[in-house]
Amino acid sequence: MENQDLYKQKLEAKIAEWNAELDKLRAKSKGASADVQLDFDAKISEFQHKLDAGKAELARLSDQSSDAMDSLKEGLENAWAALSTACSDALEKMKK
Repeated sequence: MENQDLYKQKLEAKIAEWNAELDKLRAKSKGASADVQLDFDAKISEFQHKLDAGKAELARLSDQSSDAMDSLKEGLENAWAALSTACSDALEKMKK
């Protein structure tokens, strides 16, 4: 398995990337019409919820010993991949 610290850094970098995208979308929402702003706000809230889930997963990972992390790696990677897909999909919907 990858070094635990490097693995966490990889996940932290992705969360930082999503936070930056979310900030851009919030800024874009502020300049939009009221109807578009309402739609964006709902989608931003959905995306924020998914991002918070990713942060919670990262915190859970941080609490694991190296041995426990080895046994959880496959489940964590599957959960992270699902979260990544969901966040990417939410971002694409908001960019349209």
